Amino acid sequence: MVLLLALAACSPESSRAPRAGDTQLAVQWPMASVPAENEQLAYLPGFGPVNRLYRARDEIVGAGGDLYSVGDTEARGPVFNIYVYSDRVDATVQRLVQLEKQGKVPAAMRIGVADPLAATGEPAAYHVAWPVDLKTFDAK
Repeated sequence: MVLLLALAACSPESSRAPRAGDTQLAVQWPMASVPAENEQLAYLPGFGPVNRLYRARDEIVGAGGDLYSVGDTEARGPVFNIYVYSDRVDATVQRLVQLEKQGKVPAAMRIGVADPLAATGEPAAYHVAWPVDLKTFDAK
């Protein structure tokens, strides 16, 4: 229980609430592209790539302001996704790319923008927003 409280205290929440009409963006890293915090201690909790990506999530949340809100986070097989919601997609992508360029989030970040929702309420597909030379984006 103490561990859960510590994790909650380390994860700031978005200052902006989700809004009707927001578009979903998936901010993604291939797990293999993210080095551990400390290679010699990578097998210990708190030093591996997943921990580094959860700290990246905190940076993304902190930079959101009134521009976007941050939703779910998932480590799904070979990728790690952070879902962001905004009604100003281009400005959101620019802010996220700026975080990468400043070294506040790991390199090799990908961003996909959800196309219109399917009947299930899930995005039907994503189109590539970053990096510009990426051919396709898959959130799974």
